[in-house]
Amino acid sequence: MMTNTEGVSWAVPCGFGLIVPAGIAHTTKMIGEVSIETLYVSVSSRESSAFESCRVVNVSAMLASLISELCREESKDQNSRKAFHLRQLILLELSDAPTSHMAFKYPVDPQLRRVWDALIADPANSWTIDQWAFEVGKSRRSFTRAFYLETDQTFRQWVQRLRCQLALQKQAQGQSLERIARDLGYSSRYSLEAMMQKLIMVEEVN
Repeated sequence: MMTNTEGVSWAVPCGFGLIVPAGIAHTTKMIGEVSIETLYVSVSSRESSAFESCRVVNVSAMLASLISELCREESKDQNSRKAFHLRQLILLELSDAPTSHMAFKYPVDPQLRRVWDALIADPANSWTIDQWAFEVGKSRRSFTRAFYLETDQTFRQWVQRLRCQLALQKQAQGQSLERIARDLGYSSRYSLEAMMQKLIMVEEVN
């Protein structure tokens, strides 16, 4: 599942979920065969800052089971005692769910958008930071500083997230990892898998 929210692209692989606060405009695209379960959390139920911003979270096996069971229970009786306790457990699990590194911001600066456009057209492009800075008419220092201010990531981190999201989309479309690695400029599927695993790994919420 790919979701765009206010200039940020979110890749949601299998086994993950996306928290989107109320009032955040977003568009979602399903790639390949996708099965999802959606939860709506009322403002009165939130007791954690975990629901105040968009984030991709790891959905543990227990959390997935709780969500599935709640969907079944609410189809029979939304106000049952069991449904109430399932909702409380789900809220606790979501509040503590680790966050993934799959956010990807679009640069707004017209010069930096040229880099985005070029890498979308040719994600295997291996230009250095100095080459990109020269291409858009900035010094290396000005380029790297502007990129970080606009995306909250270093240029290298940003390129990795772009390629990871493209790889996930291509995988969902049924393309082989060997072909995807070649198209994205990696020497082998193993180097691509190592990069993707590093990004999809989660960290505990502070």
